[in-house]
Amino acid sequence: MEEITENQVIGVKKEVQKQILSQKLVSRRIVEQCWNTATSHGNALFGLQQEDLMVQSFPILKPVKCVTELLGKIKYLREINKMEWKFSRKKLDNDLDLFEFTPAECKYLVNVPEGEVKGRENEEDQQILNNLLHPMQLFANIPRRMQAEMLKVKVRKIKENFNREFDKLVKIKEQERNRIADINKDLQTIYTELGISEEVFVPKNFPSEDPEEVLHVKDGEVKVEKVLTKEEREANEAEEKARRQEELLKAKDDAPKRALQDMMGGTLKSKNDMELLAAALVKPEFLGVLTEENWNEAQIAEAALYNEKKGELEKAKLVRKKCLRRR
Repeated sequence: MEEITENQVIGVKKEVQKQILSQKLVSRRIVEQCWNTATSHGNALFGLQQEDLMVQSFPILKPVKCVTELLGKIKYLREINKMEWKFSRKKLDNDLDLFEFTPAECKYLVNVPEGEVKGRENEEDQQILNNLLHPMQLFANIPRRMQAEMLKVKVRKIKENFNREFDKLVKIKEQERNRIADINKDLQTIYTELGISEEVFVPKNFPSEDPEEVLHVKDGEVKVEKVLTKEEREANEAEEKARRQEELLKAKDDAPKRALQDMMGGTLKSKNDMELLAAALVKPEFLGVLTEENWNEAQIAEAALYNEKKGELEKAKLVRKKCLRRR
């Protein structure tokens, strides 16, 4: 009976492993075909305070070989077409300027060529953009199809320029995050010294600002109960044991450290002059026990010194609070 049960367990394990391998294969193919084929995956950018403001960048795919070859053919045909146009216009008295028929209000048209850009002839995309057809030349089907392919290059350039500006904003926001974090540290210290219980502003993190977030599976997204292996159980037990030992060490009465603190007069962790004054201020034992009439000369001098240090501490606290409120 045990042998039959063991065989069934082995069979179930093999079936589960096959399913896991199948899912891994599918996920790997999805990453290869949809993720690795892009130069920019696109992500979002939210405002620091106005979280309802959001800007998204464009996902851009890598150039495909067949599209690159097609653009090369189009560029070659356009150069021949330009040569034919110049040759045919030589027989006429004047050259035809198509821009004379383009009104000023149609500058928004993206398919109006902007003229050749000097100094950038080596860029493949720019050579394509220099060969854009004027709208009045799109009288046949072939020029229209050529123009459609060349406009895809222009749209790609627009997206790339937008993404570059988007990346600059991402860097600026990250710098502001770091600056706010540094300010928050100072504010927490100030609030603690002033005894103010107030929360500081902390920018919210949005998962969609990280494009690689879609590649990670969270524990909450897995609906099936996870079965731990023997190694994982041992690792969890070791981690739990280490955590308990750490708690015991924290709760332990560390007599040597406490004695050192007492020996240093409480100034072991002092950070400023006010803390040093507070640590040096030790109330005499006879205060509150004996009345002033029963004090001797030594006690009178000790009480005067204590009151003097106490007055200095109060002044230091007042100055410290004024300084902190001005910041």
